[in-house]
This record gives sequence, structure tokens and C-alpha cells, in this order.
Amino acid sequence: MEFCVLGPLEVRHEGCPLPLGAPRTRAVLAILLATPGRLVAVDQFVDELWPQQPPPDARALVYGYVSRLRRALRPAGPDTARRLVTRRPGYLLDVSDEELDLHRYQRLLAQARLAQQAGHPEHCVTLLGRAERLWRGQPLADVPPTPTVTATTARLQELRLAALEDRFDTALAIGEHAGLVAELTELVAAHPLRERLVGQLMLALHRAGRTAHALHAYQRLRQRLADDLGIDPGPDLRELELAILRGQVDAPASLPPGPTPPRGAGATATTTGAGRPRTTPVATAPTSPTDPVRPSRADGRGPALRSAPADARGTASGPTRSAPTRSAPAGAGPVGPERDGATTRGPEQATPDPEAATVLPPPAQLPADLASFTGRGPELAQLLRYRDIEGPTAVVIHAIDGMAGVGKSSLALRAGHRLAPHFPDGQLFIDLHGFAEGMAPVDPADALNTLLRGLGVPGEHVPHGVAERSALFRSLLANRRALLVLDNAATEDQVRPLLPGAPGCLVLITSRNRLTGLDDARPLSMDVLPMSDAVALLTTVLGQERLVGESPELLEEVARLCGRLPLALRIVANRMRSRPAWTLAHLCERLGDQEQRLAELEAGDRGVAAAFQLSYRQLTGPQRRLFRLLGLHPGPDIDVWAAAALLETGRAETGRLLEALVDAHLLRSSQPGRFHFHDLLRRHAAETAQREESPAERHAALGRLLDHYVHTASVAMDVMAPHGRHRRPRIAPPRSGCPPMAGLSEALAVLDAERCNLLAAADLGVRLGHQHHVSHLSTILGRYLQARSLNSEALTLHRQALLAARCNEDLAGESRALFELGLVQVRLARFGEALASLSRSLVLVRRTGDRSQEVATLCAVGIAGHWLGQRREALAHLRTALDLVRQYDNAPDRAAVLKDLARIEAGLGHLDEARQHLEQALTVFRELDNPWGTHRALNELAHVTRMQGQPEAALRTHRQVLSFTREAGDHDLEIPALDGVGRALRACGELEQALVHHRTALARATQIHRSAHQARAHAAIAEIEDSRGRREVALRHWERALDLYRDLGMPEADEVGARLRAAGRLPVEHPR
Repeated sequence: MEFCVLGPLEVRHEGCPLPLGAPRTRAVLAILLATPGRLVAVDQFVDELWPQQPPPDARALVYGYVSRLRRALRPAGPDTARRLVTRRPGYLLDVSDEELDLHRYQRLLAQARLAQQAGHPEHCVTLLGRAERLWRGQPLADVPPTPTVTATTARLQELRLAALEDRFDTALAIGEHAGLVAELTELVAAHPLRERLVGQLMLALHRAGRTAHALHAYQRLRQRLADDLGIDPGPDLRELELAILRGQVDAPASLPPGPTPPRGAGATATTTGAGRPRTTPVATAPTSPTDPVRPSRADGRGPALRSAPADARGTASGPTRSAPTRSAPAGAGPVGPERDGATTRGPEQATPDPEAATVLPPPAQLPADLASFTGRGPELAQLLRYRDIEGPTAVVIHAIDGMAGVGKSSLALRAGHRLAPHFPDGQLFIDLHGFAEGMAPVDPADALNTLLRGLGVPGEHVPHGVAERSALFRSLLANRRALLVLDNAATEDQVRPLLPGAPGCLVLITSRNRLTGLDDARPLSMDVLPMSDAVALLTTVLGQERLVGESPELLEEVARLCGRLPLALRIVANRMRSRPAWTLAHLCERLGDQEQRLAELEAGDRGVAAAFQLSYRQLTGPQRRLFRLLGLHPGPDIDVWAAAALLETGRAETGRLLEALVDAHLLRSSQPGRFHFHDLLRRHAAETAQREESPAERHAALGRLLDHYVHTASVAMDVMAPHGRHRRPRIAPPRSGCPPMAGLSEALAVLDAERCNLLAAADLGVRLGHQHHVSHLSTILGRYLQARSLNSEALTLHRQALLAARCNEDLAGESRALFELGLVQVRLARFGEALASLSRSLVLVRRTGDRSQEVATLCAVGIAGHWLGQRREALAHLRTALDLVRQYDNAPDRAAVLKDLARIEAGLGHLDEARQHLEQALTVFRELDNPWGTHRALNELAHVTRMQGQPEAALRTHRQVLSFTREAGDHDLEIPALDGVGRALRACGELEQALVHHRTALARATQIHRSAHQARAHAAIAEIEDSRGRREVALRHWERALDLYRDLGMPEADEVGARLRAAGRLPVEHPR
């Protein structure tokens, strides 16, 4: 078995990694491996895993993680899990030296030191190289950063860097500098302030004949130390720079000293048989103004990329540089002395020419990386995969897109700096101003002019046309390894002429638009930050000291109010940092005002609204109008049908406009056909609509939207419950139409998808004074909300409808709203409130003369009374309803009355009458093809069957009903069906299975707040537990049932109370 910490945490058995499970399980293993063989207390694990506020069951969770870790280790053998030893007060992991890669690494380092001391530097380098190959990446990279993990990671990284520096020193001492430049360049880029590494890079570059690059590395470090810390490099590095300048650097110990090139002239080229220069050529003066700029490269592969001349790049700091070297055009013969028949001179013949140029370093134009860059691990990994590509066969292009302020440029620059060492021929950067205040997008011709000058082409040699400039640009980059960052692009047409043509180059493009027209580009669409990264960014910008005493929950709330958008997060963090008196609570209060939120997200010349506005201005007229109108939409998302209603256009045209907004990252589409805003963009769209749409246009658009939603709901309910169509209002279809719904599943899918929008539409109707829309939605959606057990939403909707009807003095609407409200109150076991609502509804409906509604209300009054034990009165109401429905003979109403009447009769013990009425109801429901009514009647019939002594038959029927509830998503019927299955199983003697179903019923009833069903489940569980001899468990369930029955005023409280009094759990006389 192997334990590996020099990279992502791994445990291997026979070379294969074992799955270690969740992040905290991995953290437990990492903490144990940080001190293998030593005891780690459980309390330390708690402090490590939850440093802020441990949960109450933290110790139990630690035990669970250790148990999972043991299971993860078990596949390596039966004794393997025993390595994880339990010993008070915690655990230790028994690991031998050979099993931990860190121990093997440290042993190789020790052997390397002994080899060095014994005078064997080559063997020392070999051993250090073997040690380095044990590393697989960042130590413990996939483990949550607990304090111990963070400290261990830092210690291991420092250990690795020190070992690398020892290897470089030893290799340089024995003359092995040629293979170190690339590795040192990458390490210096990752650790730019580590002077020992910079010195080693300078020495390797100088000895490789790249003295100018060596001095440039020193200048980069000096400038960064001055900018970041206000200090100079140390004396050792300053002495090394001076020695290089003077040509006084010692040669490697194993090589004979050789001549040092004179300063300013560079090394003179000596040619191989193939005519390629081995070292940096002597700079020669241009032979004519027409020579193209193609300086020779030190590695002999052709033209090198160089920085732009001073007139193209502005004044450079440091010594003045002359014009770069040029070579002759193809076929023009040699340059300089060779043109006159002279041969290339050796070092002793070289004479510095005051007119000659020096070869400038390759362009390094990337702007500074953000020190506060946070997160984006997956995105960065995708961009950095280029390092793993061996010999790409084409230019690699990454097109990074995302909404304004999401951090596209920051990501591209972070990746660019990380990748820069892999592109020694230069890094080019240009801002294309695709979305810039007061600036038009950069023309491709102008962009190419800038890029060519960045490659050292003087202005007089830049061709005039776009095609010619593009061809020259591609020629200069041919067979080169260069990085090109095209920032803030507008369109594909702007970018295409700027792309290299040959493999070896990497292009990073950022744009607010999806550049789907670029062939072979690898798209990377950026979203807002995950919550953890958003909080980390706020913490980084604010600083830990600013957050002392602040609540982590408030920090998350700030991130949420900023929509986890990096631009917004940086703005609020910088504002708070500049105002010492502000707290997170105060910041949340300011951001909590939705009307003012965008105004709060401004700082100096930066603002979220301003960034959004730049994207908005790039849209066409129809796209802008749709963006504005979508800002008026009240719900969380929208489909093409509703958008077409808002815009009053055809569905196809609306679909194209929606997709254009998605491509511009002004709208999101998380699933096909549905669209939604980022929260801050929604606010911007709403404010833009307020500014640019007239009140009449806004009102008309919202009216069309309400018409659409009421019609869609009506069509869906006609498919879901056609038997109730006669009691729902008829809605005229709007021009926009609605989604097709061929059957029950499609109708339910539409209602589920639009539920939040339909309820938001009711809220909107209240605000706009569209009372008829609110009333219609209440009547239409009642049955659906019942089936889905959305009782809280139903209460709100029906109360809104009640107020709307009373405002309009609409008696029929008031009666329907009271009826729907009463049904919800029955489901919530608020039986007294339900009787009041339904009784008032009955009075009103009799005044309107709606006999069908009167029958439904009589049934509802009877059922509410039945729950309260008023079974005689309930029976009278149901018989009155049956008499009334026979007068106008409506089959759906008659079946519903017969079903409810049978329920009351069964409660009174009239089982034969109940069965007869249920069979009649079933016949009608089946003729009407009404599955909802059919299965409710079947469930009641199964209850009667069980009470008549046929539990097996009852069980089959209850299971049929339960299957239907789960297929149709009828949560309202699911709990009675579970109760029925449980009671039938108990009657069959299958107590364990009966308990399972009653417990499931209890869980579901608790989940959807059905108190009466909770009480029944507790009572049923108590009866089964009592019959199994688990008296104490049974008594606890009866006590809970009694509390619920009493709270609800239900008669079952008497029977349960008697049981508890008999058991001594209640006084003999306990008032109800």
C-alpha cells in the first residue's frame, strides 16, 4: 500500500488508487498523514474541520468520517483498515517509511546531500531529479484547506523549492545549464520574488548565450521588488548582474573557460555545416529601408519576436535601445558584411558599432496579473491544458465568453502569465474595445498595425490593407511559439484576421458575445462565482483584519446580493474597505434595497450598471425592446411563448431574439426553451424599461402576459382535469398561443414548469388591479395546487382572489374564492376556519344560482364536519347535495357527491351503503376517463373492503392507488394511500411492512404540514408497536397523536386519551 501526499491525496493498492470519498474524509486522512504514527485527538479533528462554529454533532461526524475512511482502506486487505488505530483521545495512522511518498522523497534528499559532500555532484543531480519525479502536482491539492493541511502544504512546497534550487546549483556548477532554462523560466514565473531562482535563471541564460535575456530577468525582478515592496534585489544578485555585464562570470567547474562576448555586441555567430547560427548573432545595421524585419533567433529556428521600437511602445525605462536587427528579404543574399563578400567574423574580430542595434527581448505585453484573483480552478485548468499537448497540429484558440463583470479578462491574464514560460517567442496583448465607453471596436487593420509594431515592424514597413497586414502577421508567427491575448472582442469578423496560421501559437480571446462562428475555437463560457469563491474574493479584497468579529453568514449575504458577480464583489469590497465605519450588516442593508442596488454597485469610474449598458448598446432595436420587456416579467424564468406575448411577435422571431440575448450574455438558458436573468441584469432591464418604455406600453405588455398565463393554465387544467371544466371560466386564446399539451404528463409538465410564474402573475395582477386575472387563476389552479400539496401557495392565491372579488363586488368570484380557500383549510386541518369559509361560500353561491358550485360547496362543508366528528350533520349535507345534483343531472358532479357520501357513511358504519355508492361513483368516473376521481373512489372502496373483513383484496387496491399517486405526482392522495396500505398489511399480519408504510406516511405528512394525517400515522404506529410488546415506544406515539388531535379539535382525541389514562400517562380526569 502507498500513501501519496506529494500531489493530490492518493492511497494506492497494487498501483491502483482507492476511492477515498467525500472531501472531509480526505481531510481526516491528510491530517493523520501530516504526523504519521502520532495520535490526533478527536477535538483536534473538530477544530480542524469546523474552525468557525462546529455543529452540535461534530464529534459524531468525526467518528463517521473515520469509519468511512476505514471502509475506503478495506479493499487493500482485511488487515489494512486496522492501520487506523483508535486510541484515546483520538486516532493514529500506522504508516511505514516505505509506504509514504514523502518519506521516500526525504530519503532521496538525504542521499543527494551525502553525494554532494562526497564530491559526486553528477550523482547528486541524479538523485535530486529522482526525488523531483515523485511529485505529481500541488501537495494535497484536492483536500479542504484545514489549518494542518494548509501548514503542511506550505512546508512541503518550501521543501520542494529548496531541493529544486539545490539541484539547479549543482547542475550549473557542472555545466548542465542547457536543459535548465525552460524549467527555471516556469518556476520564476510562479515565484517571481524568489531571488535564488532568478539568479540561477540569469546564470543559465548567460551561459546559454542569452545574456540579454539574463539581464532582462534581473530587471523584471528589480522592478517588481521596487513596485511591490519598495526594496532592491539582494547583494548577491546585484553582484551577479554586474559580473554578467563585465563578462566576469566564472565558467562551469567541469568546462574549460571560454571567451566572453563583449558587452553591447552580443556573441558572434559561428555557423554549422547547415549554415545555422549556434549563438546570438552580432547585431548589424540595416542595409536599406526596405529590408523586412526578421531578426535571427538564438536557437537558429528563424526570425525571433521582439519588443516594439520606442516610437511604437512609448519611452522605455533603462538604457536607450537602438533599432532591432533585420535580415535581408528572401533571395536577397546575406546581410551586412556578407553582402560584400566578407565572411562572418569571430569574437576577436567583432567591433562594437555605435550605429548597430541590440537584439531586444521577445515582447512581454501582458498586463499585470491580479493579486486578488480568486477561484476559477476548473476554467483555469481547461486553459492550462495546452501545456500537456504534444506538438499541436493547429493553432489552439480558446474563446472565453461571459456576462459583463464576470472576470473574463482576469482569467485570460492569469492563464497567460501561467503559460508565458511555454511561449519563449513572446506574449502579445491587445484590447479590441468591443465593449468600451465612448470608443468604437478596434478595426482589424488598426489591431494588426498594433500587433505588427509589437513584433518590431517599423511603421513604414506595415502594409496598408487588412489582408496584407494579416499575411505578414501570420508569416512572422510561422513556426514560432507565441501567446496572443485578444481581449474584449466584439465579433468573429473582428478577430479572424488577427489569428496566427501555423501551429505552435496559443490564442486567448475574451468577449461578452459567444463567438460561435470561429471554426475550431474551444468555447469557455464563464458563470458567476460559486458561493465559496465569492466569499473568498470578498475576504481577499477586504482583508482578514477588516472582518474580525463579522458573521460569515453576513459575508454570504453580501455575496448573494451582489449576484456572486466578481465586478460587483470587488466594488462593494473596495467601498467597504475605504469606509472604516461600515459593517457587513450596514452593507447588506444598503444592498437590500432593490431599487437602489445598482446605484450601490458603483465606485469611481467603474459600475455594474455602466458595464451592462455597454452590452445593451450593442443590441439591435428588436433585441433591446425584448431585453426591456423581459425586465417587466414578474417570475423567475420565461419560455418563448410568454416572451412572444410580451413582445407581441411570432414565436419563431421571438426565439431568435431570445437566443441572441443569450449569445450576448444578457440572458441565460439553463435548459432548452427556458430563459432567465442574472439578478443584477434583471434589475438593469427593469430600470431600462422604466426609462425607455412608456407607461401605456408597459401596461399593455403586462396585460398580454397575464392573458397568456391565464390561458396556458386553463388549457393545462382542461387536459389534467377535464371533468371540472364546467366549473372553470372559459378563457379566449391570445395571439401568442401556448405550449402543446397532448396528454396528462405534458399538462403537468407545463404546470410544474410555470408554477412560479403563474403565482407571480397573480401577484402582478393584484398590483396592476387586474382582479379578473387573479380570480381566474384561483379558480383554474385550485385542483393542481391540491394535487401537488402546495397548500401555502394555494392559501396566498385564494386570499388574493377573495380580495379581488370583494373589490369588484363580484359575488360569484367571492363564493369561488371562499370555496377554494375552505378546501385548503380542510387539507391543513384548520377545520373551524374551513367551516366558516365554506358556510359563507354556500350562502353566496345560493344567491348566484350556480347549482354545480352549490353542490361542490355542500360536499366540502360535509367533509369538514366529518373531520370534526359531526358525521350526522355531514351526512345531511351530502344527501342534500345528492338530491340537488339529481335535479340537473351532471355526471361529474354526481360521481363526486357519491364518493364523498360513501366516505361519511363508512365513518358511520354503514358499509353496505358506502360500497354501493362507491361502485356507482367508480362507474361514472371510469366513463368520464377521470383518473383522479377514480383512484380517490378506489382508495375509499379499499377502506370499506378491509372493514368488511377482506384485507388481502383491500391491500391490492390500496397498492394500485399508491402506484397511481407516484406516477401522476398526486401528493394529496399519496398519504391516504400509504395509510391504507399500512392498515391492510396490519390486518394481514405483516407488521414490519405495515410500520414501514405508516412511517413513510408520517414523514410525507410532516413534510407537507398535514397535521391530521400526522396524528393518524402516530396512532397507527402506536397500535402496531403496542401489539409487538414495545409499550414505551407505543406510548410516546400515542402522546404525540393526542397532542395533535387536541390541537385540531378532532374526536379521536378521546380514544387516544383513554389509552394513555389506562397506562397511567394522563390523570384520570383530563379536560379536553
